Amino acid sequence: MCSSSVQCIFYFINYGPRRTGGIGDDVPKISFKNDTSLFFAQFVFNVIFHIFVVYLLANIFLGLVVDTFADLRDKNQLREYDRKYRCFICQLNSDDCIKKKINFKSHIKDVHNVWNYVYFLSHIFVKNKNEYTPIERSTYSKLDKNDLTWIPVDSSNS
Repeated sequence: MCSSSVQCIFYFINYGPRRTGGIGDDVPKISFKNDTSLFFAQFVFNVIFHIFVVYLLANIFLGLVVDTFADLRDKNQLREYDRKYRCFICQLNSDDCIKKKINFKSHIKDVHNVWNYVYFLSHIFVKNKNEYTPIERSTYSKLDKNDLTWIPVDSSNS
């Protein structure tokens, strides 16, 4: 295979990364003994090619994957923060509640309980339209037009 240590080093650097059963096994092997100049030209080409393709492109791909997962993690953390520290109905956050001297937990539990809105909507859709109160009629007509102004966004009535 190789007769000197320098030849062995060149051989392993040249053919080592390509021994994967792919196209590298099909490229003809040029002997150091037979044609030194062609051997070094192919050696330089192979090393540059593998540095570019294997290391550079693989790291670019890995960087894209890592960036994508980091973005997903950031979005998930933001969603989790909103779930814990922002009122789903009026979008008031817990810091604003402290400034307005409102108890955030009681605001979410009592004033803007999400389930109360769900119950109200199901009540409107189940109830006979001829028996609506003025508030129910107004809410139903806004829902029919996809108008969400009946939801108290950016308002807090502690």
